[in-house]
Amino acid sequence: MATRLTFLGTAGENAVLYKYNKSAGGIVLEYDDQFFLIDPGPGSLVQAGNCRFNFRENTAIIISSPRIEQCSDVNAVIDAMTAAGLDKRGVLLANASVLAETSPLLLQYKDWLERVIVMEPGKKVGIEEVDMLGLPTKDNMGLGMSFATKDSIITYTGNTSYGDGLVQAYKGSDVLILNVLNPKGVVTAGYLNTDDAIRIINTVKPKLAIITHYGMKMMRAEPLYEAREIQRLTGIQVIAAKEGMTLSLTPYSSSVIVK
Repeated sequence: MATRLTFLGTAGENAVLYKYNKSAGGIVLEYDDQFFLIDPGPGSLVQAGNCRFNFRENTAIIISSPRIEQCSDVNAVIDAMTAAGLDKRGVLLANASVLAETSPLLLQYKDWLERVIVMEPGKKVGIEEVDMLGLPTKDNMGLGMSFATKDSIITYTGNTSYGDGLVQAYKGSDVLILNVLNPKGVVTAGYLNTDDAIRIINTVKPKLAIITHYGMKMMRAEPLYEAREIQRLTGIQVIAAKEGMTLSLTPYSSSVIVK
């Protein structure tokens, strides 16, 4: 069964959106003809069209944070998924902060979905043949998530700073996707930098690590160079995500085909 990741965007700050003309459109996880859209931020709709991804095929939306970079396009995505409410379908999974009354998710669009599920660390949800587990984050209102299929475990950190307990939650991951806002030596509360990524990967030892969700300082440092440094210091294959990139994951193997 094919497992693929498509990156609709990699921006982690609003300034990256306009200064570098980047998208924060999120990630599409595909497994056995099921599609899971993670964090549909600004540019999700446009980049989906560029990647020839039809939201009518989408199975579920996962939102890890109420920040605009993770959820600004969710209403438009639901509109596209459901044909403006004509076809009630799809599942939304998000933590309580995203689904609060003050959130950007309008009640009208919630009603167009089949289910809305409040996620929290430790909660498990199964959709088709994919089991999802909510993971903790540190110093942030975010939520991490792992996706377990018959073939592999793919873990997404969400927005978080480093914590020993978090690293334990990531263990067993075959593919680890890290939101790395900053390059080496730059610290922002609630977010990872290259130093944190190195510590996490050295402990978890996934078959593949992918960095994404870049801030301005990471863009200036060049994500590709940071990924190479992480790989050099960990001995693990590390890829710097870029918009429109599709990864075909060979289950339980370090072999990854990049298109």
